Amino acid sequence: MPHCVGAHPPRPAISFRGISMFYGWKLLAAISFCYLVGVGTCLYGFSVALPALLADLGWSRSEASLGFSILMLTWGISAPGVAALINRTNTRTTFLIGGACITLGASITYFTSSLPVFYIGTGLIMGAGLSMTTVLPGTHLLAHWFVRRRALAMGLFMANGGLGAFFIAPAMSQLIAATGDWRVAWLCMAISGVVVGLVGYLVIRETPAEMGQHADGAAGLTAAAPAGHKVIASAVYKTDQDWVLKDALATRFFWLIVFVACVATSASAVVNAHLILHLTDIGISSLIAASALGVLGILNTAGRVLGGGAGDRLDPRWLLGGGMALQAGALLVLITSASEFATYAFAAMFGFGFGIYLVAMTTLVANYFGSAHYASIAAIQGLAYTVVAASGPLVAGLLYDQQGSYQISFWAFCALSVVAAGAVAAMRPPEGRSGHAAPSAAATAE
Repeated sequence: MPHCVGAHPPRPAISFRGISMFYGWKLLAAISFCYLVGVGTCLYGFSVALPALLADLGWSRSEASLGFSILMLTWGISAPGVAALINRTNTRTTFLIGGACITLGASITYFTSSLPVFYIGTGLIMGAGLSMTTVLPGTHLLAHWFVRRRALAMGLFMANGGLGAFFIAPAMSQLIAATGDWRVAWLCMAISGVVVGLVGYLVIRETPAEMGQHADGAAGLTAAAPAGHKVIASAVYKTDQDWVLKDALATRFFWLIVFVACVATSASAVVNAHLILHLTDIGISSLIAASALGVLGILNTAGRVLGGGAGDRLDPRWLLGGGMALQAGALLVLITSASEFATYAFAAMFGFGFGIYLVAMTTLVANYFGSAHYASIAAIQGLAYTVVAASGPLVAGLLYDQQGSYQISFWAFCALSVVAAGAVAAMRPPEGRSGHAAPSAAATAE
């Protein structure tokens, strides 16, 4: 791919008191910070600000929820374009453009009370900006920088989406309460776009070769074991072939993972957009509701970290099934109880389950299809499941406007989550064009 490898001479590894440091960890820290700030303000901030926005502007829940759906839809639809931008330029330039989009979209929304302009600013422009600065470019980088510790790196990165909910959602709730103005949330989003764009542009390097290093910080070893060395098989399948998009689309695994992702992300989108509204409807205080969203975020973080740690030792597809089962159980709790204890139990289970699912899914795609064309393959998957997921908040809002309840929506996702958990059993490593699965590259050299 036409990345900027070779555009700069190899640079020595960072040194601390004479000890060489793998640049991948600095890269991981930078893109994790960008993910925390971007998702925390733009996604969870939207959810927290929604009640005040509705009270001020008089929009219906379905009208406002359409803005969230457009954001999610744009996030997914723009993924192939983001992958093309990464391939044509590089990821650091993509981050800079994405940060500018977030700032522009948030600024447009800050100065308007028009519903169509709200859809354009928050839904279209901010949605594209998030696509350029979060999951796709971040996991694309990690697939290149990490092989043996890929799941751990993915888990640590993904954890920051949950941290965004834990730290930023309650803070923005208090800020809105203190100012009495929901627009302050969009001011925070605009500032976050500047921060994310600049940090990404200054820190990101495309591959270890740019820094004169190797994946995982190995001293002169590539992902595959060198000739003449004994290979020790790993329990976790990792292909040594780089699949092209056309061949990946022809596999059963590709479409099974898309189905599971449709269920998981649709349920998450509905929860993010409507949870606080639902909880206040059933008598839970706004403070407890916001705190529950924070608990969901911190357990989401724990699920991502623990899932990442386990995903290099246990095949991530089994983690994927466990995450979907937890999501089903959480929704059942939300449906059948209205107590504060049940609220926190739901938040803990749903957050932990979604965190495990997210790390398992992204790791599986890199493990089964390789890193060379990861951005293109993940982008098409993202397009497929985000188109479905984006409809979730809108449909849930419409059902509420008709029924006065979210029960139908929550029951539907509970049942679908059970089916998705069962679909994991049908997942197998995809077979190559020769008809045989590619041999595992998850090995160590002696």
